[in-house]
Amino acid sequence: MSGKELLKKAAARSAKKRGILSESHYHKWLRTQRQAAARASTSDYSEAKRQLLKRL
Repeated sequence: MSGKELLKKAAARSAKKRGILSESHYHKWLRTQRQAAARASTSDYSEAKRQLLKRL
């Protein structure tokens, strides 16, 4: 079994635990998670930039 298949199987198991049974619901959930992570990293970057500018 390749790494890609293992990841897919693990993701399906994880989604099932969360009650996400259909493929489309899983992709929607995944997209939401990615967007949340992107927002968090953007806000961290903005905060770091703001702190740096305060020091100058």
